[in-house]
Amino acid sequence: MTVRAIYRRIHFFVFLILLILFFGIFYNLKVTAELSKMDHQLDQISKKQKLLKTYKEKIELIGKLDKLSKFFPQTSDTHWLITNMNSVTKKENIEIISVKPLPLSSESFYNRLQVVLEVEGSYHQVGRMVALIESAEKYFQIKELQVEPVYEKTGKGKVKSIAKADDGNALLNWQITITTVMPKI
Repeated sequence: MTVRAIYRRIHFFVFLILLILFFGIFYNLKVTAELSKMDHQLDQISKKQKLLKTYKEKIELIGKLDKLSKFFPQTSDTHWLITNMNSVTKKENIEIISVKPLPLSSESFYNRLQVVLEVEGSYHQVGRMVALIESAEKYFQIKELQVEPVYEKTGKGKVKSIAKADDGNALLNWQITITTVMPKI
């Protein structure tokens, strides 16, 4: 063997080793870069999945809150309660004489909203109204009920007789204390 042949063999092996070494370094750098890109994409995907899950939970909670708002008022505004009571009294053709809101009372998990309705109607009309209130899909409770008859008066201030309601029965003056609760959220 000549020096030249040994030199070529050494160069050939050195070239192969350097080629493998450079190829390994290039491959390692390329794979590491691709893996870091894939890790970043996986992180983005997991963040989006968590965001979607949170958004889904938010939508479910909003739906549950909407269902609760059917049954309970969302604020301490008595307008909600009075509006619902007005629709119930209109169904039975009962006349509302006065509405007296009571102060808001705070309990441990809810606030209690109360109004005193003074209405005029017959026993049967108010009975049907109470049945409508009790069977309503909104939460109402009748706390107190007082009644007295309504008398017709003549021109000279004398009492003539008990007045008649639209259905022909005796007209009665009712004081009804109606309450609802507002959950503390």
